[in-house]
This record gives sequence, C-alpha cells and structure tokens, in this order.
Amino acid sequence: MIKRRGCPSHTEYNLQHLIEISMMGAKMNIPVLAETSSDGRSIYKAADFLKQYLGKDVSEWPYKQISGWENAQQALCKDLYKIYLLDSTQTEYLEAYHKFQKNA
Repeated sequence: MIKRRGCPSHTEYNLQHLIEISMMGAKMNIPVLAETSSDGRSIYKAADFLKQYLGKDVSEWPYKQISGWENAQQALCKDLYKIYLLDSTQTEYLEAYHKFQKNA
C-alpha cells in the first residue's frame, strides 16, 4: 500500500494513517488491515519493512533521512502496538514494541 519509501518519518506517517483507517474499518466490520493490493502491497508488509530498522542506526536506513530518526522509531513502535491490538496474532509486533519503545 505504501509505494513511496523515503525518509522513515514520512513512511511511518503514511502507515499511521492506514492503521487509523483500519481501526475505523474494524468498528464497521470491514477488514481493511487484511487487504492486499493486486501487486502484493499491504499494511503488514509496510510495517515489516519499517520494523527491520528498529534499534538500528540511521546509517542503516537506505534512503535519505535528515532528522527525526528516533522520533520515527518511537512512532513506529506505537503503530506496531496498534496493529497488534487489531490483530492479536501479530505477536512479533507486540514483542518489537516492548523491546524498542522507550516509555513502554
């Protein structure tokens, strides 16, 4: 679902809104979180892409990041927790949240 992969804060921001849409869909019994595009993109794949950079130095991010690395990582932790709340089978997201969230 997320096509543009630039700085993690922009990518995380897009993911955050997709999760919010998923939360609204869940209240109406519309499984937005489970959707996959015809070319294989999904909210889970976007989260997994970002999750692999948690706890790593900004130099590991393959794209340009000007500032806000730590804030983007902490926002991603919250996103992973929200996905877990929507889909409790995603225990690796809960584990990542507990491992990397500064104020967990």
